[in-house]
Amino acid sequence: MDYRLGMHTGIDILRHFQEIGYEAPVIMLTGKGDYAIDNEAMIAGATDYLVKGDITGPELERAIRYGITEFKHLRAIAENERKYFGIFEKAMISSSWPIAT
Repeated sequence: MDYRLGMHTGIDILRHFQEIGYEAPVIMLTGKGDYAIDNEAMIAGATDYLVKGDITGPELERAIRYGITEFKHLRAIAENERKYFGIFEKAMISSSWPIAT
């Protein structure tokens, strides 16, 4: 996604993605490097931040590969959390332990 998008910026779009629960990896592209924008993009959920004039083929490939790999790992962690929380809940319900309210 480009940083400059008419009325909005890529940061605005990333924040919107967070609001609606969109979790796919997004790489922010910009015409010039700026640490503040880079940092803001990462906080807003960007997987990576690349400067258009400085991008090499291997760098772009690495950013895409890293974003996809990180996304898969985060999804696996979330699925395991749901699975083990469900097991824990069933164990608590079926046990004779009193459940604090």
